[in-house]
Amino acid sequence: MANLELIGVEKNYAGTRVIHGIDLEVEHGEFVVFVGPSGCGKSTALRMICGLETLSKGDIRIGGKSMRNISPSKRGTAMVFQSYALYPHMSVAENMAFSMRMEGIPKAERRKKVAEVARILQLDELLDRKPKELSGGQRQRVAIGRAIVRKPEVFLFDEPLSNLDAELRVQMRMELARLHKEIDATMIYVTHDQVEAMTLADKIVVLRAGRIEQVGTPLELYENPCNVFVAGFIGTPSMNFLDGVLDGGKVRIPALGNLEIPAEINSKSSGDVVVGFRPHHVSVTEDTQASLSLDLTEQLGGVTYSHLVAATGERIIVETRENTVGTPGGNVAIAIELGKAMFFDPVSQERLR
Repeated sequence: MANLELIGVEKNYAGTRVIHGIDLEVEHGEFVVFVGPSGCGKSTALRMICGLETLSKGDIRIGGKSMRNISPSKRGTAMVFQSYALYPHMSVAENMAFSMRMEGIPKAERRKKVAEVARILQLDELLDRKPKELSGGQRQRVAIGRAIVRKPEVFLFDEPLSNLDAELRVQMRMELARLHKEIDATMIYVTHDQVEAMTLADKIVVLRAGRIEQVGTPLELYENPCNVFVAGFIGTPSMNFLDGVLDGGKVRIPALGNLEIPAEINSKSSGDVVVGFRPHHVSVTEDTQASLSLDLTEQLGGVTYSHLVAATGERIIVETRENTVGTPGGNVAIAIELGKAMFFDPVSQERLR
């Protein structure tokens, strides 16, 4: 069983700690996505799993076996890079079979395995082509195929779709999801794109500054974030945040004309709080709770994002199905689904419950 464990994993560069004691368990067959902003340590963690980076502290286990003294080629992992890394002078079939050739696998067996994987990835008619004759999406499929033929215990993907255009990214996301179901493999996928994380993952690991902020299913993270960072990072557009004042079981929001909303918070009875709510939990209405100034709109056809500014200078985004909600500089009356609001501590940034 290809379960993966990270136990107290740390990484230091020249005395500077970039990974701070990560603990994580991945079950066999899970599709786990590491997501976070640039520099959060997600690619470093991936490279430590496959052995391209050494551990400063802790342990990594695959199938219950420690990888501390195991070379990358013996770990049972296969990595797909952002840059494809195909040999330009080799055909598609030769690229896919290269690792097997290095291992001394007989030619007939190599051909059989390449043919099987080419069928899965719809590369059957491209096996004789060179990489320069392929599109970006086809090259990425070849890179994935080269990993599959090795039959690794764990697949590792390091932002494999970042070089593709928007349409190809959507197509490749669908193909990766289908591939995962078809081969029933353990996959670890690194991206900074939370849309990829939400659509692909069985489980998301949110990283920031070398630490795990939260682990959970996409919907768990979206509906029940543990802090301001996760709440703002998961979801497009980002969650709206406004300053509020908690008193007597209600939160008053100055930016919304001192609108009061009920707040069932056990961990705090009074004081400043941060109020969070999703853009689709705000509506434009005549039965107003508050009125804000319209700064600009983003019209995407089926949905419009309106950027509003309060008298306090705080900003919120409203998601609507209307093409327009007003003219820039004019006032827009809004209402909020009060039961959808979340509350956070302004100092610790942690969720208040």
